[in-house]
Amino acid sequence: EILVLNGSGPQGQGPAWDARTIGTVIHAPRLRRVVLGNMKPDAACVLWKRLYMPSLTHLTLELDVWPFSLSYDGLAALMCSEQRVDGPDTKTFAEITADIRTLELKALACSPNSLSIMFRTLRSLEHLFLQDVNFGSAFKAVTQGDVLPCQSLRFLDIKGSLSRFGGESLKAFIKARNEKGHPLASVGIDP
Repeated sequence: EILVLNGSGPQGQGPAWDARTIGTVIHAPRLRRVVLGNMKPDAACVLWKRLYMPSLTHLTLELDVWPFSLSYDGLAALMCSEQRVDGPDTKTFAEITADIRTLELKALACSPNSLSIMFRTLRSLEHLFLQDVNFGSAFKAVTQGDVLPCQSLRFLDIKGSLSRFGGESLKAFIKARNEKGHPLASVGIDP
């Protein structure tokens, strides 16, 4: 099953989506794919807290409408937290994130540190799609440290200008994965 939320979030003023006022968790045990598009960081965080998705394997974040001054660091931190979700098997957010196999990031404004934390949590990630993100930060996040994050990553697809965002970083990323014994099966680039 798939859930697509585009432009969802509170309308007008008030605490309509405030975490303190929404106590109900939506249990979606068969939900395998989620697309969050065009929503503010606070709305994305509240929504993530309210969806119990133990079978999630494909996540798309198309968060490109808001000014780049808004950061999605809070969402990245929440995805990796050890906070328990109110569900029948009480998985943590990090345990749910660890099962994601396909991640699509489109114009996600996040700090390099938040990306690094998120990629370390994505232990089952096989396919990564990046569009209009800071590739240099993303590649550094997936290669830094002694233990290679995302060891199961096999496929990388990039859409956007590498000259603007880090062609050299891509080369270093591929080299680091090869040297650590985890080469990619495929790299696709669509400028």
